[in-house]
Amino acid sequence: MLLEMRLRKVAALAEKGADAEGFLKVVEVEGYPGMFRDADNKVHDLRPRDSRPCKANLLKRTQLQLAELLKKAYEEQLKQMKEQKNTEKHYQNVFTDLEQRQRRLCQTFGLSDK
Repeated sequence: MLLEMRLRKVAALAEKGADAEGFLKVVEVEGYPGMFRDADNKVHDLRPRDSRPCKANLLKRTQLQLAELLKKAYEEQLKQMKEQKNTEKHYQNVFTDLEQRQRRLCQTFGLSDK
């Protein structure tokens, strides 16, 4: 797919523009396989269209599937927040709010809260 889009994956972007063969240099966005960024910070999304997270694909899912995705997102956010061990009051309020939202979601859709 990179070749079709005339992109070349590099480890780091040293300068803007294309290489000698006319390929635009890009780096993969950490944590997002298939997403690339060029020196101008333009994002090139090369993930498969039928499975990438977008409005069209989310609309194909049932409410229960969407609730399960949201539950996973809450779980990951809470996990990362616990690892940070931040003691600021605002941070603790956000953490508590996320926990409450996750509980309500699980109750509403009959999902396991573990």
